[in-house]
Amino acid sequence: MNESQKRHSFWRTAEIVLILLLIAVLLFIAGSESIRELMDSLLYPRLYREYVEEYAARYRVEKNMVYAIIKAESGFCQTAVSTSGAVGLMQILPDTYLSDIRENIGLEGEPASVLFEAEENIHAGTYYFARWYDYFGTTVEALAAYNAGFGNVQKWLADESLSTTSGLIVEKIPFEETRSYIGRVLEYKEKYDALYGKEELPEKETISEALCYEWAAKYGETYQIDPRFVMAIVKAESSFIPSSVSVSGAVGMMQIMRPTYETDIKANLGLEEEFEDLFDAEFNVKCGTYYLHWLDERLDGYEQLAAAYNGGIGYVREWLADPAYSADGKTLIIENIPLDQTKRYVRKVMTFYEEYLARYPD
Repeated sequence: MNESQKRHSFWRTAEIVLILLLIAVLLFIAGSESIRELMDSLLYPRLYREYVEEYAARYRVEKNMVYAIIKAESGFCQTAVSTSGAVGLMQILPDTYLSDIRENIGLEGEPASVLFEAEENIHAGTYYFARWYDYFGTTVEALAAYNAGFGNVQKWLADESLSTTSGLIVEKIPFEETRSYIGRVLEYKEKYDALYGKEELPEKETISEALCYEWAAKYGETYQIDPRFVMAIVKAESSFIPSSVSVSGAVGMMQIMRPTYETDIKANLGLEEEFEDLFDAEFNVKCGTYYLHWLDERLDGYEQLAAAYNGGIGYVREWLADPAYSADGKTLIIENIPLDQTKRYVRKVMTFYEEYLARYPD
């Protein structure tokens, strides 16, 4: 072989080696990616998919949120029991199941031991998270209630050092466990979204503010209530979602309770419509505005009306008669209202009212 042939053979061999090295590198990279994906799927599994998908769809919760809660609560251990006695995949307390969940999800008569079953536990846990999400309207408050209880979240929301009108300030939540829990679940949810894709839930039907204001003006004139105050109540109660149902059974745009409708609205107005008709948005605004009128005849000022709309007229009358809550018997001291939920509600409504006064000036 002459020199020229040797050089040609050398470079040909070098070219083949380089190609093989390149192929090896690409295979290594591809393999590493596959390994990473495999590791991620092991760290962030989607076990019990049949049940997660069924109940996430039923209660309008993102599937990845359910997986994230399961991972944070039990690490997908079906037989997990916490030191406080919480049970199963989504760590449901037996007392909570028996008093707040069982009757609402069609498991009447089923003992707390069913929480060790994957389907029943995921059903109960998904319902319970959805319940608080529908109530508070935000993931942070829903997770806080799931972990620390509804009552604690209500107290924190009423404390201006721990919350704003937008909700809880996570880093100021008094319970370290709850702060950590919220952070973990949100981190896991973000990872699940990155791995499997973020789910976009269909939005609930809402009524436009413009249309709602037309109704508020119409019935506000009829019942002598400022339509901007009606709008503030609607926004605080349902965020303009006519299908809203609260944990206490109040329904529709202005969240009207059955006893209130039957006793104070239907009877007084001589209506033939049934309670279920309150899911009609305009009819609900009509009834809610009338009820504000009914309260206005018995109380004085929109702060009192907001307090009574949330807490009940009986409580407001008691507070007005108590120097601890009213200096003159005519004006509530909002900061002293003993019901944290009502105190926060009044602040929220009056904030919205100021916004609508600016948006719809006389």
